[in-house]
Amino acid sequence: MIDISREPRHVSRPTDISQPATTDFTRALLAIHASLLLHARVLSQLKASDYTMNPCGPVKSSIASHTRHTLDHVEALLHAVQTGVVNFDHRERNTSVETDLTVALTALDDLLRRVHHAAMNPPTADATWAMSTIFTEGGAPARMLTSPVREAAFVLSHTIHHHAILGIMARAVGAILPERFGYAPSTPSLAEPSPCAR
Repeated sequence: MIDISREPRHVSRPTDISQPATTDFTRALLAIHASLLLHARVLSQLKASDYTMNPCGPVKSSIASHTRHTLDHVEALLHAVQTGVVNFDHRERNTSVETDLTVALTALDDLLRRVHHAAMNPPTADATWAMSTIFTEGGAPARMLTSPVREAAFVLSHTIHHHAILGIMARAVGAILPERFGYAPSTPSLAEPSPCAR
């Protein structure tokens, strides 16, 4: 279980991201790592019932479903590190991560460890991966070549996007969000948050 009162040994502090990294892939994975650590801090404030409820009225999903979806994408990226094949469409749904807060925190802790390991052991700079994805419901998979850093950048962007949605829900049940949780690195810092994006 993640203890938020101290940083686990395998956790890179968010400030580590600004330090020179071996590769862009390493930098992207360290940013994913920092984002997952913030995710764990948000989840650690929740009651089990907050985790699985739909707190935002018109939003037809839960913190749990966004957590499972986000972790699935990180898992797919780590699978590609091992196999050279990436497929974000092949995901298990309705897993215990989506129904049990303790399981989710344990899964996050495991992913933090594995993401850090992958960041410290990146693919070669010229590595290519095979990617499979479906463009339309029921359509045949499209196959293409991609690069590890491109897919790591996608997973980082995807994670931040879901953190923005998850943050709305978490705030609705009383969680205090870490600074810049759900904000892309390119989003300017504002002293006063605006009511809508412009």
